Amino acid sequence: MKASVRMSVALCALVCLGLSGCASQEEPARKAVADLEASFAQVGEVSGKYLPDAHQAMQEEINTLKAEVEAGEFDSVISKAPGLSAGLRKLQADAIVARAGVRETMTREWETMSQTVPALLSRVDRELGRYTGSGRLPRGMDREGLKAMVTSLDEARLRWTSAVETGNAGDYETAVMTGREAHASMQAAADSLGLKTD
Repeated sequence: MKASVRMSVALCALVCLGLSGCASQEEPARKAVADLEASFAQVGEVSGKYLPDAHQAMQEEINTLKAEVEAGEFDSVISKAPGLSAGLRKLQADAIVARAGVRETMTREWETMSQTVPALLSRVDRELGRYTGSGRLPRGMDREGLKAMVTSLDEARLRWTSAVETGNAGDYETAVMTGREAHASMQAAADSLGLKTD
């Protein structure tokens, strides 16, 4: 066999071995990415809410790994997958801790809010009653402005009722978020009426 022929055969053999090696790595690489995506989907419900920056960073790393699979960089994917898997476990643990901290904070805020908001609403109602009973208008406010304030206050009252129901059910996060909206409207009414609040 001539040297050139032997060289061609050798090159073909190397190419075939290389292609075989790539093919053997493709399935594990794709499975690694699929497993990471499945784990991230489970972790993401908590991490996306309580650790959004870390959640986004992990999403970008997984996206990079997916791009490497499509580019045929299977060895790189397989080498990086264990590190990302460990990162996902840490993200999950950190997100659970963050959620616990937020819930503790929201519970304390709700305990305070459930006392202060009804007191504020009672003060606003009493002050508003002075005007509606006498037919006078608050300083700097016309009848349309008063009407708009009453409407806003009624909506705040409904939001607060919803917050109380949610808080009584133990969902303090949602209760606090709704309660904050109600409180903001009540405080705006108090300011319009010239009430001094803490």
